[in-house]
Amino acid sequence: IMKKYVREISLSRKLLNKKLNKIGVEVYGKYSNTVMLKFNFLSNARPIYEKLLKKKFLTKPVLVDGKSNYLRVTIGSRKITDLFIRELIIITKKLRKIK
Repeated sequence: IMKKYVREISLSRKLLNKKLNKIGVEVYGKYSNTVMLKFNFLSNARPIYEKLLKKKFLTKPVLVDGKSNYLRVTIGSRKITDLFIRELIIITKKLRKIK
């Protein structure tokens, strides 16, 4: 059971990395079920955090080197990861139009 879970998380992490890099989001983390997302096009990731929370995705804003454009995300199943990516793409597109 554990090997299957580790394999699924690994595949979800790779998918997250591939899809989010395309929209300008850097993904940090290779070995656990959590990753850090850096939103290079924002000075503060709080608006993304709040919009994800409204959609029932729990993330955590993180301050790194005095910068608040990071979120910590726990990677789930492939199905949940697909839903998360889809929602994050929608949110980032809307935020970029506002700027």
